[in-house]
This record gives sequence, structure tokens and C-alpha cells, in this order.
Amino acid sequence: MVIILVRIVKKRTIMRAVKILIVLRGREDFDLIVHGIEMAKRTSGEVHLLDISSEYSGEARGMQTKLKDFLNQQLKEVKSVFWQSKGEFAKEVIKFVQKHSIDVVVLSLKKGFELETILLSRQLKKECVCEVEIIKR
Repeated sequence: MVIILVRIVKKRTIMRAVKILIVLRGREDFDLIVHGIEMAKRTSGEVHLLDISSEYSGEARGMQTKLKDFLNQQLKEVKSVFWQSKGEFAKEVIKFVQKHSIDVVVLSLKKGFELETILLSRQLKKECVCEVEIIKR
């Protein structure tokens, strides 16, 4: 696993828990989740998992059940919230980051989505001023 780190630090005047967004593309991505959980443990943060799918099929529902079981085992020490969204990937991520004041976004760099992921990370830095961590598998 290779981690590519793109970092712009937001000035914080009040200490608060770091909000970490783990973005899923309708698939099981346990490496990404574990990375976000470990980061949350180190920073006393809270994890937001956002599952973005074009549609929710029976396969997607099965994945959500597996994710929830996995999270119940892993997230005993970390506050977490699971969200679902439907729509265009980049727009949904940016809207979520702005709405929930997310500090760190964790994205997966998967084959076929490289350009979209890099462009999204640049857009997040520019529009939302948050840290972006890209995990390559």
C-alpha cells in the first residue's frame, strides 16, 4: 500500500475532534477504512463513511451489511457515522465536506479512477481547504 499525501492545513483556533471522511465507491474497501480508523484513534477524531453509488442494488446492500459488521468490530474506540449518497461522485464529496466541515478526506486511488481522484483532491484543496489522503492499493 502506498500513501500519497496532499496537505493544506486549516487554521484552528478551538481544539475539537478531527472529522475524517472516508469515501467509498459502492465497494468493500477495508484498507481505506482501517487507515481512517487508525487516523481517528491518533487524533481523537470521528469517522464519517460516505458510500456513493449510482444505484443501490442487492449487491450494494450486501456490502453495506458487511461494512456495518466490520465497523462494529473496529470502531469501539472511535465515533463513527455511515452515510449513503446517490449522484455524481465529485459533487457529492464536495457537498458533504462543506456541509459537515470535514478536516481530512481519505480517498482510494484505484485503477480506472486515477485522474478523477487527483482532480477531486485538487478541487477539495481549493474549495474546501481540507487535507486529502490518497491511498493507492
